[in-house]
Amino acid sequence: MGRSPFLIYIYFIYILASGDRLFYCVRGVLLTLYLRLLTLHLRVTDPLFTESDPIIIDSRVTNVYHSNRGRCGMSEVVKYDNILNHLSFRNFTENDFNLFMCLCSRLRDLGDMEQVYDYDYLMDMIGWDKTQRIDVFHDEIKRMTDKIRQIGGVIDISPDEFVCFNLFDTFRGNKQKRHLTVSVNPKFKYVLNDLTKNFTRFELSEYVSLNGRYSKLLYQHLKQYRKTGWWQVSLEDIRHELSIPDSMETRRIINKVINPSIDVIKSCKGFADLKVEVIQSPRRGRKVEGYKFIWTADKQIPGQINVDDYLNSKSEKKKKNGFKNFKGISRYSKKEIDELEKVLTKTKTN
Repeated sequence: MGRSPFLIYIYFIYILASGDRLFYCVRGVLLTLYLRLLTLHLRVTDPLFTESDPIIIDSRVTNVYHSNRGRCGMSEVVKYDNILNHLSFRNFTENDFNLFMCLCSRLRDLGDMEQVYDYDYLMDMIGWDKTQRIDVFHDEIKRMTDKIRQIGGVIDISPDEFVCFNLFDTFRGNKQKRHLTVSVNPKFKYVLNDLTKNFTRFELSEYVSLNGRYSKLLYQHLKQYRKTGWWQVSLEDIRHELSIPDSMETRRIINKVINPSIDVIKSCKGFADLKVEVIQSPRRGRKVEGYKFIWTADKQIPGQINVDDYLNSKSEKKKKNGFKNFKGISRYSKKEIDELEKVLTKTKTN
């Protein structure tokens, strides 16, 4: 309120001086001062221009995103190619996972252009304790850079060619400017762009709320199979998929990793009845061979075939005929369906 009369007073002086050429310089100074005071006035009265409002600057577009409007906030959706679920995230902490998925969410469908994100914005997105100094957050990002380079993964392009996985081409933090510059590796931009099938999708807020690194990794895999209602994995594969140390004994995995993670994930939408079955060898000794996670699948689209129910209700002979019908209405190619038939039939017989 104190600034408004003063602004009006300067404006009237400007009008009085506007009629005389001798006062052009005075007019310029007064106009500059008026605009400056008007800007300060708006910062006090308009919540969209407050000093404390974290800002994200996106170099691809001309928009400036505030934390209280636009495509930002904890309602963000994470969506990526399923290949990320099969990489090794050893040494990642909860904060590392939260920031990594936050970036995946923000970089989705933005190609491989460099993007710049304000530190305050990122801290809000992942629930970081902002009472800590900015140096702590900057050092955390710096440590995460080394961990990202260590994300293991070799992708077979063809029987004769492979490539090492590296999602980010640029990952540069600036403590003075308080921002992080990131870009997606052009060779792997398909992981976050133009996703129409074979992808995992979940809400960032739900992911951030999960306690425990094993809970987050298990949650990602369950979300990948949200439409089937079950996920069966061998002992060897679950050690890799959840980054379980080789030193952990098999008998401890169920009590130290799986059961605590299930208790956490049960609070998430769609997993209230989540349970696990231990798959043991029929031979003497009953050695653990793997695990099967079961929950109520997401509602099927009308006309969509639930393959698990199909296998449970048909005989081996009828399966062959059924898969012919399945091929006729599926968006997958004949080769993909043939491979799916072999895998599902093998899984059922085992």
